[in-house]
Amino acid sequence: MNRFVIIIILFSIVLSCRQQNKPKDFEKSIGEPKIIFHLYGPPQDLEKVEARRVIGNKWDIKFIGVAGCEGSKEFFDGVDKHNDSMDVLANKKYGRDWQKNFNEEIEIELKKERRASSLLDKEKRIRIKQSQLDKEGNGLHYFFDVIDSTKYNVNIAGWGKINDTSKYVIYFRYLVDIKEKKVKLLNDSIMLMNYL
Repeated sequence: MNRFVIIIILFSIVLSCRQQNKPKDFEKSIGEPKIIFHLYGPPQDLEKVEARRVIGNKWDIKFIGVAGCEGSKEFFDGVDKHNDSMDVLANKKYGRDWQKNFNEEIEIELKKERRASSLLDKEKRIRIKQSQLDKEGNGLHYFFDVIDSTKYNVNIAGWGKINDTSKYVIYFRYLVDIKEKKVKLLNDSIMLMNYL
């Protein structure tokens, strides 16, 4: 099993560097989708994690962070055993070199998302919101939904308040066309981020 898959986590925002008592969806995650890897380890680059999520959706492979840096040997052995069984399923479905192909697609996706991000970074309302959140020690993150090979719906999210409660929220939703180098605001109503 490639150690790259085992040592990364989904979002450093959500997980701390400690073992969770009962990892969410650990026992029941097999089959929703069929191939689900459980991850642990130090926080990873969020841009790369997002590109992996996008490609995972395309391939019908999901990655769930179950722990940070510390935990029992039995827990991590269980995660490794689970991931080995997922690797067997992936090998059957996509071939023995699936990880190489998957990682190559992540790198291509990452470049496209960075082009989209550079267009979004020029938007005045995003710059203003980023400046506000920087003062609080927070920031904005971009979450991509693929429309086609050059277009995305992008949720711009960060920490905010809903009903006076601090939540991870979507501030803006944009349509981004990296080929035409155009962005279009679709929504600027604050809403709860539901795929963390």
